[in-house]
Amino acid sequence: MHVLRNVSFASLIGVCLACGGSSAIPFDATAVPLHAKIVVTGLSLPMQYISDPVNAERAYVLEKAGKVKLIVNDELQTAPVLNIIGTVRTEGECGLSGIAFDPDFVSNHYVYLHYNAGVSLQSRIVRYTMSSDGTVLTDEYPILAVDQPTISHKGGSLNFGKDGMLYLAFGDGGTPENTDNTAQRGDSLLGKVLRIDVSHDGYPADDDKNYAIPAGNPFANSTTVLPEIWAVGLRNPFRWSIDPSSGAVLLSDVGQDFWEELNYIPAGVSGLNFGWRIKEGTHTFFDNLPAFSNKFTNPYLELSHPFSKAPVGGFIYRGRGLDPSYRGRYFFSDATTSKILTIPFGLSGGRPATLDESDIVEHTATINASADPNGPIEINLPVSVSPDSSGEVMIVQLAKGQILRLVP
Repeated sequence: MHVLRNVSFASLIGVCLACGGSSAIPFDATAVPLHAKIVVTGLSLPMQYISDPVNAERAYVLEKAGKVKLIVNDELQTAPVLNIIGTVRTEGECGLSGIAFDPDFVSNHYVYLHYNAGVSLQSRIVRYTMSSDGTVLTDEYPILAVDQPTISHKGGSLNFGKDGMLYLAFGDGGTPENTDNTAQRGDSLLGKVLRIDVSHDGYPADDDKNYAIPAGNPFANSTTVLPEIWAVGLRNPFRWSIDPSSGAVLLSDVGQDFWEELNYIPAGVSGLNFGWRIKEGTHTFFDNLPAFSNKFTNPYLELSHPFSKAPVGGFIYRGRGLDPSYRGRYFFSDATTSKILTIPFGLSGGRPATLDESDIVEHTATINASADPNGPIEINLPVSVSPDSSGEVMIVQLAKGQILRLVP
């Protein structure tokens, strides 16, 4: 995004929808202000927080350079669960950026990571096995690797769907204005959402390709489109989630010059084209190269510059710690402008209700005014917004090396 748009991580350390107006219910954040508490500090460029799906006392945090660290009852443990510093490349937007637990983690103890490595730069999806006490990851096993042309627009998140399939998303590779048109090409995995079956091996002759193509993939039998592809037309889907209730993909995408996107893929719906580089948001951008398909899916909310420059999804809040009026709201952040934001979230005809920028509520001021005995709170490069084991909102601050929990 230069961060996560056109300014690299390295340099940082050293709107209305076209279809009409808002249908949102008014929300008064001043009546129920959000604050924060520092949970963990002293991290080195933390990238993502994730709770253990089996043991509610445990959570894990990724550090950009290649460490996975354990948190027990909100206390950071000294010894890393994994240390692959030296393997992971960290230039620009490269690094250790995604983690997901296998749906059968309780029995197989599998954990999946996304990182960048190699003399010839790659994005790698790999599997590890977690020790029974949750303190060590061992036995790296390759799943998928994709060659990358630059150190920008790598994507990040990994998520399992309710269907048991692994969903992953790569950015367009970061070539200037995507002149390679990778996001619209069927012969490239860049600029796409992918869906793969990691419980089977459809390529037994290839030791570095250890997954199968699910039968429901739209191009599973195509001779011209790579069969892993589930959706196309993305610039840099860095941080995103799958809603555990509906199974829908809640997909933020970092834009370029003028518009940022919040996109939605209903569970089981495939083949959508979100438009990049032909469209940025709902607006025509560069239309001088072929489109993957003729029909584009607009974001349900586009965010204009300078209000937003790098949206970070994000999940639908269903916790109990905050005021009940926050339940059902979508929490997300913006890394470049350092904001914590919420919007109402509801479906109409299988799509999120129409929203515009007036429906966005910013909570940064009250969070920054929070009193915490561990020191002052300042939202700064929030690169992950995810739930803890109780569904409460956890914010990962890249530059400050902190993890925050939102509180009333």
